[in-house]
Amino acid sequence: MAKWVIVKFLDSLDDEEPAFTFCVIPTSWLETDDGADYARWPPSTNSQKELKAIKKMIQDCTPVCIEWPIHIFIEKTPEIDTYKETKEYEKCIGKLGQGRNLLKGYEARRQALLNKKKGCLPQQEGISSRRVVNR
Repeated sequence: MAKWVIVKFLDSLDDEEPAFTFCVIPTSWLETDDGADYARWPPSTNSQKELKAIKKMIQDCTPVCIEWPIHIFIEKTPEIDTYKETKEYEKCIGKLGQGRNLLKGYEARRQALLNKKKGCLPQQEGISSRRVVNR
């Protein structure tokens, strides 16, 4: 059965603060070699047509091609059962700082689903909507 994850790639160390990219990919695109985790990614010139084709490949869980270049990733979420659900997790992760908090975003979305709340972030404990006035 097809499954997806969200991975966080390190784009650049040129700036004072590292740049990250995170994206949804099928688990079949993940590989491990000598303790290093990496993902295969279709070659692309980043044209809109190619990016649309890659998005479709991800959604359809297109089998990986051994000739695709490899990209080392920093972290990944646990496996998620559907593409649609994975995209919902990705939205939540984006709201928490552009992927810097990948697992925190994943956990927030998972908790929201468990609580059956519509919001992305779970309600924080100990916070009340009532105003307390000291007299």
